[in-house]
Amino acid sequence: TEGKVEAWVSTQSPFEVAGSVAKAIGVDPATVVVHPMATGGAFGSKILPMADPEAAMISQAVKRPVKLIWRRDEEFAHGQYRPAMQVKLTAGVDKDGKIEGWDWRLLSAVKYEPAYYMSPFTGSGSAAADWSSWADGVYDIANCQTVWNQTDSPLPSYYWRVNGATTNTFARESMMDMLAEKAGVDPVTFRINHLAGNPRLAAVLNAAVKQAGWTPGVGVTGQGIGVAIGIDANSYVAEIARVEVDQATGEVSVKHVDVVIDAGLVINPEAVKHQGEGAVVLGLSSTLNEIITFENGAVTNPTFAQYGPITMRQTPSITVGVLQNPDQPMTGVGEPMVAPTTGAVANAVYDLLGVRLMQTPFTKDRVLSVLKEQGLATPMASPAATPPS
Repeated sequence: TEGKVEAWVSTQSPFEVAGSVAKAIGVDPATVVVHPMATGGAFGSKILPMADPEAAMISQAVKRPVKLIWRRDEEFAHGQYRPAMQVKLTAGVDKDGKIEGWDWRLLSAVKYEPAYYMSPFTGSGSAAADWSSWADGVYDIANCQTVWNQTDSPLPSYYWRVNGATTNTFARESMMDMLAEKAGVDPVTFRINHLAGNPRLAAVLNAAVKQAGWTPGVGVTGQGIGVAIGIDANSYVAEIARVEVDQATGEVSVKHVDVVIDAGLVINPEAVKHQGEGAVVLGLSSTLNEIITFENGAVTNPTFAQYGPITMRQTPSITVGVLQNPDQPMTGVGEPMVAPTTGAVANAVYDLLGVRLMQTPFTKDRVLSVLKEQGLATPMASPAATPPS
């Protein structure tokens, strides 16, 4: 209306919405009133205005209120994407089985300006690709170096749930298993030996092992069980995954995940368990399935049917344990239990078959290719013959 703009929108950033709307239709940001609506989840997508400036421009043109809803394919095509990331990691152990050196090179492709919305702000951003890349914040490592390089991306990138911590935890926890095997120690003992300075993390790891009823061994044991741990939002998490792999198709099936979290003082343990179950499902979906494909600059899988989040059939049973620490302040539970999932699954696949998976998602085609390279793929079973009538 004359002298005032009102926007009702599901957003985590109402001031950014106000600035974007004002820029789109050429008004003073002080005249824009934003009514945040708590509808639906976010996982990073509601930090930036998307449909908001478009709705404002349409409303200005037709001179009446409008309601705008993007289709699913529009969201896929005009949203933001997790930044492309690559980790190159060199590490070694001494004769006593202690980590002697750790050199971490992180490369992330980040372009701050998303493709669609009209930002009132300028500058560059990192999409938090560095989260959990400093391994000496988790383990006792004397000679530890992290180098982080950023480059432009052809795609608009932005935050994702727990941001770069999933990729970085995957790399770190895979390396910890490699070093444990090299040192001739099981992966749990090796981690405990490097957690003297982080007793709360050691406690959740021990609790998770007990909860899972797992007796870890050195190197490949054939059990198909893997572990990963991490810290996020000042909470401490350990996850243990049990997997099976179809060596004829390459399909990785996660059968069960045990999670233990220390989030300080917990008032509602049931809510923490619900968050843990959701976090594992989201983490597994990106670990096993989720990938965006492009051709000539356009998204080629813009529907859930094509994109393929994990189904109920692929979802494992999940047990979430809460390690109460009432003397500590309350900390986060919404994101910390996402990060270790990929690493736990990757380490479980190695424990089962001796195959290291290095690139997510672990799609059937990618896994089958690795199995064939290492001579571990098995022929597809022939369909049973139909008996004569």
